[in-house]
Amino acid sequence: MGFEFTQRLIDAFGVGHLHIHSLGAHLAPAVSQLKGLTELDLQDDPGCERYFPKVREIRRHSPDLPLRVKCTLEEFLDGLHAHTLPTGVLYTVQGALDSVDEANRLAEQVRAYRG
Repeated sequence: MGFEFTQRLIDAFGVGHLHIHSLGAHLAPAVSQLKGLTELDLQDDPGCERYFPKVREIRRHSPDLPLRVKCTLEEFLDGLHAHTLPTGVLYTVQGALDSVDEANRLAEQVRAYRG
């Protein structure tokens, strides 16, 4: 649709939520500059490079824009424990924990996280 048209559309409605598929990853820095954008949803496509390894770079271009990205449970736990997960990102974690108690402990760690 183009940057200018998308900005006019967001302006007309007051806010906007966009998603970008893997093949449009190179557009994320420009798209993150749209005013009134409330979230940038980064969608992985089969057979394409994933967004999760790039989320820190994308965050640098858009420090205040909430991002959404998918990751595995292992990637999330590794990043959480190493304090390498950028903040301001909604992580859609794919995988399961063994118990509700384990999930509750993880939730406490997430609430205490300062990336």
